[in-house]
Amino acid sequence: MLATLFGLIIALRHAYVIAYPEISCGLDPLEVFINQFEIVKALPFFFRADGFCSMPLPPIFGLSVPSWSLIWFLLLLVLFSYSMFRRKRLP
Repeated sequence: MLATLFGLIIALRHAYVIAYPEISCGLDPLEVFINQFEIVKALPFFFRADGFCSMPLPPIFGLSVPSWSLIWFLLLLVLFSYSMFRRKRLP
C-alpha cells in the first residue's frame, strides 16, 4: 500500500509538471553518462536520454501517461484499502 501511495504521489507530480510546463525537471545528472553508451549512439531515436519530463508523450486512448498512472494507482489503492479493512468471515 505504501508503494501505491508513493506511485500516486509521483504520478500526481508528473501530471502537474505536464499541466504547468514552465515548471521543468531540469537537466538529468545521468543524461551525459547514459548517452555515452554504444547502444545509444547506434540507436539514438530509441535510447537517447534528454531529461525533459515536461514534454508530454502522445495520448493513449485520449489520456496522457501520468493520467493513466493516476487511474491505476487510485484503483490499486482502493483495492488494497478494501482488502486490508474488510472483516473476514469465520466459517
